[in-house]
Amino acid sequence: MKKKNMLVGGAVVIAAAGVLVFGSIQTFASATVEEEAKQTAVKYLDAVEGQNAEEAVKYVEDIRFPDPASLLSAYKEMNVNSPAKDINIVSTNKQDSKHVDITIEFMNEFGEKETAVLPMVKDDAGWKVVFTEITEKPAKIKK
Repeated sequence: MKKKNMLVGGAVVIAAAGVLVFGSIQTFASATVEEEAKQTAVKYLDAVEGQNAEEAVKYVEDIRFPDPASLLSAYKEMNVNSPAKDINIVSTNKQDSKHVDITIEFMNEFGEKETAVLPMVKDDAGWKVVFTEITEKPAKIKK
């Protein structure tokens, strides 16, 4: 009887340990996708805020520009005409293992707080901020 109780107790401990280990592995894998995307976003945002166009374009896939030279030129122009400051990541939202949306807040060139979503996509080269739409904001007069 005593031996049977020890076996049952041991099986319960092993089962509980298995649930904890496998449950945490799944959670860790899920967090890793968001953390990987966030790490790339931080590098991109640091480069944008630091007005380092050469570094920023390393983390971008942007269909609005036909080649890397025109993308770099646009980022350099953005640094001069509409720099973003005080950029903060507000949230991350995992779509699947290759798609994460990162919501940011920043101060625009007029000192106004804006919110934007950076769609992140993972490909063979790693995570990239992907811009797939051409959107234009209405022009404002600088104060």
